[in-house]
Amino acid sequence: MTPNARRALHALAWIAAVPLVIIGALAATIIAATAVNA
Repeated sequence: MTPNARRALHALAWIAAVPLVIIGALAATIIAATAVNA
């Protein structure tokens, strides 16, 4: 595997991971708010 291919895969991994982290944080916030309200 060439260094450029590895770099591209790494960039794609970050691009894929960031939205998942944001969605996870939003979901955790919503669940926490629901638990507090209930």
